[in-house]
Amino acid sequence: MKQKKYFFIKHFLIIFIPISLFVLGVAYFFFQVQASQLYGHLKLSSQASVDAGRTTISKNFDVITSDLLFLANEQELKKSLDNTTTLSIENIKKQWTSFSAIKKNYDQIRWIDEAGLEQIRINYNNGKPYAVAKENLQSKISRDYFIKTQQLTKGEFYISRLDLNVEYGKIEEPRKPTIRIATPLITKEGKRRGAIVLNYASSDMLEQLRLANKNHLWLINKNGFWLLGPSAEDEWGFMFQKQELNMAHRYPEAWSYLSEKLNGTHETPEGFWTFNTIYPLHTVKISKSTLNQQLQPSALHLHKLKYAWHIVHFTPKNQYRPQLKAKSFQVGTTSCVLLAILFLGTWKLTHLQQKEANALTEATETLKLQRENEHIYAEKMAKQTEELQATKISAEQANQAKSIFLSTMSHEIRTPLNAIIGFTHLLEKQESLPNTAASMVQKIKSSGRVLLGIINDILDYSKIEANHLEIKNEPFQLNDVLDHLATIMSSQVNQKPVELIITPPPEGTNFLQGDSLRLEQILMNLTGNAIKYTAWGEIVVGVTSVNSDQNSHRIHLKFSIKDTGIGIPTHKQKNIFEPFTQVDTSSTRNFSGAGLGLTICRHLVELMGGQLHLRSTLGQGSEFFFTLPFDLSTPYGNLTAKVTNQYILVADDNSTTRDLCTRQFCGYNLSSNR
Repeated sequence: MKQKKYFFIKHFLIIFIPISLFVLGVAYFFFQVQASQLYGHLKLSSQASVDAGRTTISKNFDVITSDLLFLANEQELKKSLDNTTTLSIENIKKQWTSFSAIKKNYDQIRWIDEAGLEQIRINYNNGKPYAVAKENLQSKISRDYFIKTQQLTKGEFYISRLDLNVEYGKIEEPRKPTIRIATPLITKEGKRRGAIVLNYASSDMLEQLRLANKNHLWLINKNGFWLLGPSAEDEWGFMFQKQELNMAHRYPEAWSYLSEKLNGTHETPEGFWTFNTIYPLHTVKISKSTLNQQLQPSALHLHKLKYAWHIVHFTPKNQYRPQLKAKSFQVGTTSCVLLAILFLGTWKLTHLQQKEANALTEATETLKLQRENEHIYAEKMAKQTEELQATKISAEQANQAKSIFLSTMSHEIRTPLNAIIGFTHLLEKQESLPNTAASMVQKIKSSGRVLLGIINDILDYSKIEANHLEIKNEPFQLNDVLDHLATIMSSQVNQKPVELIITPPPEGTNFLQGDSLRLEQILMNLTGNAIKYTAWGEIVVGVTSVNSDQNSHRIHLKFSIKDTGIGIPTHKQKNIFEPFTQVDTSSTRNFSGAGLGLTICRHLVELMGGQLHLRSTLGQGSEFFFTLPFDLSTPYGNLTAKVTNQYILVADDNSTTRDLCTRQFCGYNLSSNR
């Protein structure tokens, strides 16, 4: 009995102790990870607040210095520096008064001359700017900011410390945090004419920092006094000689750490601190484009390293410690539950050994059942695959039948339709036909041709869908294609005030190998569309050589059809090549066509080795262009007249036509006058 008990305890401890130690280790590690995440989130959020505060201060100083340079480079002020007159002073007052009214954050804008006398002072009180009368202007020659500004060079700034405004020896109420920023005024000849001084009311900047961070973001000067603190009562202690209103007095450990470092994070018994040091003079960025003359960014000569603020984000311990305690309690509770479960499980494990055989049998049966289910699932998937394949074949057969039907019907309809068009052509030739009847015959003929074009488009589209459209590769002359295009399209222009211009092929590209009928079909379709949608102006069909090699028998020709028609809206251009697509819903009423022409053109161009593109501006016109490869064929026949060294007069009312003819004649060594 004792041996059985000893055996049970021994095996129990062998299992329980290692696993329990592992559970405790995992719990400790998990708690450390949770704590690290909490501190990481705390650090990131507080660092983001500090960075946002730094950015706010930097942007404010950028605006101040930009405003100061703007005022210093005003033309009226520059004129006054060389020749001060009563009129120029009044003009500057007006400009500065308007500037102060717009900005609303400068208590004073002053021009102090080289003798220290105020020439102009604009005060901003109670929301209204006004110019101070001449008799009330004062001498500032002994003021520190004037003396130090006179030591600077052009483009440098003096920035005073941030403190409360003092009037008549007393701190002004309500409190007005103020920074004075100044820059010297120096003429082109290098003569000093004093300085411009801005009294910047910093209340808005400090209020932005306060509201954005709910009093958790502080601004502290280098002596530890709050410029922006936990509350308004804690701020500006150095102005009131209250040494207890100092971070070094209230938080000595935190101040001791951050005063020795430029930035970082630190935890004290009071809470978590994130801080950064900002040098206001370093935040100023002056662009060369700010000044009329080229200047390098300001060196910011004055005490840039001594004059510093600390931006501090403080999170009290009672705001994050409860979360840490809650996570610790959660991990501890979970660990206890796991240990209890582990204890019970280990206790029962010894009793379950007798049932091991049953469990193994059950596992075998389960595996067998699983394999049967997998086999059934595989058979089901195979059956579904067969059904999908059959459905696909049926759909392809239906599509093939549709294409055959369309092709057959199109042939059957074209036969009587050609007869109708032929008879209407004969009727048009009858001289005895009344005018009304002649008009009707002409309309029947025109409608028949439109219908024939639609049927031809349907036939071609059905061939494309059925992959039965073949591209031939036969010798042809490009001139013949363009001449036929000109002959057919000229009749379509009719009485429209539209100039149809077809450029000749480039030299050496007339004899080609390819499918001339499909090329002509593309050009006919695109040119016909251009004529249809162009009410006036010109249509230019151009052919140019692209990347052709003189030593190669293969060239690339770019074809373009450019018109001055109605254009295509941008949102319609992506879908314009889709079947049965028109420019807008009114097209079916104003213009004929089924919307298949561009689709067929796109497929033909792609089958011939190119790609159809579009450039269009609504109300200005469209340009369709594509590039096709051709093999050069052996020239046959020579229709070029051997006429050289002759002068030809080119006369036409269209400048494009004149230029085209001139270039063509020059290719034959002929001189032309326009």
